[in-house]
Amino acid sequence: NAYVGRCGISEEMMKTQIRALTDVQQGRLSPQRLVGTRTALRHSFFDKKYFESPRVDLAACVPPQCERVLSVGCTDGATEAYLRERGHDVYAVPVDAVVGSCAAARGIHVLPPNLDKALDLVGDNRFGCIVFPHVLQHFHDPVAVVKRCASCLDNGGYLVAAVPNHEHISVTRKRLSGKSHFADLRFIHDYERSRIRFSSRGAVRRWLRESGFKTVDLAMSDLRLTATRRFPAIFGFNGESNNERPLLGVLTRVGSGILGGFFAMTIIARATPRTPDTIA
Repeated sequence: NAYVGRCGISEEMMKTQIRALTDVQQGRLSPQRLVGTRTALRHSFFDKKYFESPRVDLAACVPPQCERVLSVGCTDGATEAYLRERGHDVYAVPVDAVVGSCAAARGIHVLPPNLDKALDLVGDNRFGCIVFPHVLQHFHDPVAVVKRCASCLDNGGYLVAAVPNHEHISVTRKRLSGKSHFADLRFIHDYERSRIRFSSRGAVRRWLRESGFKTVDLAMSDLRLTATRRFPAIFGFNGESNNERPLLGVLTRVGSGILGGFFAMTIIARATPRTPDTIA
């Protein structure tokens, strides 16, 4: 079978989730969710993915000097495990306890899927970096969520947020196609009807600015002509690090700047607090 090892999940991960579901049914784990991860749109493309390969592009934006990292909106823990392999001590607030059990099996410190309870458990601990992996657009108020999490950020710490680029040419083309299957995309700017926040470079900058943060880096990652057809890696991050390939790094930045707004599938922002008052 050509798909074995390329998609799906392992038997052990499936068993881990079955045990977690049993614990939820018997009251040992909370059935609560951090946030709704399915939109009201017809297209699952806009839903949060629970099982993915590690997001190397997101991990590359976490400064290596950040010893302790908090991931808000963790799913199966693949990216968090990659950060752990890079030497970070990773804590995670999962989207729910069941998928959070997969992250725990990877050695991640998993907190309850409730932001207030999770941050209460964190107590006086502080994090050098807080990561939001493709989750902020699912919250009704992304600004309030970032402000709430800022209280556990270390002085001089960073916030890294990855969101989908809803200005991608494939989304625009579908919205303007006139086809009934894509008709509900006209509601993508209306959270009450779509159950998702419209995310773009301007939206991310605005969320961070209103949260008291200053955007210091904005990367346009995973450049594609469509949802499946990629550009050559020279024009985008595509999960590669260019630290040891300076010329490729320059071309990547140029390519991202020229093409990113229309062809990048993912926006990754790195920010720092504007003032010490941002950190309560």
